Amino acid sequence: MRFHQTTLVCLTVVANLFGATMSQADENTEAAKKERSALLDTVWKQLESGDSWQAAAAVESQGKPLHVAGLYSNLLRDLYFKKHDIPRMILMGQAGIRFCLSASVASGKNGTADDATQLKGLAKEISYNLSVNTWPAWEDEGIVITRSDQRIGLDAARLNLRLAGELKRSPDKVGAAYWLLGVHEIALGEFDKAIKHLQQATEKHRTAKQPDFEQMCLGYVAIAQLGKNPNDTVARKQLDDAVAALKKLDTEDTKFFAGQLKSVNAFFAK
Repeated sequence: MRFHQTTLVCLTVVANLFGATMSQADENTEAAKKERSALLDTVWKQLESGDSWQAAAAVESQGKPLHVAGLYSNLLRDLYFKKHDIPRMILMGQAGIRFCLSASVASGKNGTADDATQLKGLAKEISYNLSVNTWPAWEDEGIVITRSDQRIGLDAARLNLRLAGELKRSPDKVGAAYWLLGVHEIALGEFDKAIKHLQQATEKHRTAKQPDFEQMCLGYVAIAQLGKNPNDTVARKQLDDAVAALKKLDTEDTKFFAGQLKSVNAFFAK
């Protein structure tokens, strides 16, 4: 689920603000930018000439667990948007998730409950980003996603949903988790599961009083139904109605969502 670029961030970033290790302002300082760039260079060299365990050790040597977790989250986005390398993004994303979950358990045993919760939250953030970046219908330039990548993304979506429940996230965050699971199921041809999960996403966004996301999810329900039966006239009308409702809401995001529904439907209709 991505916003129009004018919002500056996508849902993969804002879905889990609780648990961030630094403020947006801190992330944008020259020192933070240099640290992030240097880490990407180090990890990339080790992935090129060494192995992913060596690269993960380099990340995990950078400081305290919360700081390392934040570095993993940034690294995942950099490997996707800057390096366009899905296999290595997956390797480092899975390493980051394992690190965050293990560190969360350790923090809980040591009596630092706040750190434990934040680390689990960052595991959720990384799993969301890993999953959303292995969905094929974005058709981002320079990105190639295999069916194996999609299966890994589906697994990350399931983890993201589970963690949303364990962390007692609000209905909008749970709705986003159901949406992510449902769209992966569309891509893998698991249409009945997709319909069920996207309907649950719709209900969560309705509960959260988010008509834009509600209509978007209704549109994806229709896309799943059309995947199951391309001649389903009721589903076709539901998709058209969702696009029209989004356009009527008339914001930059809803216009973007309307266009996204049309392009995603065309992608899966190929």
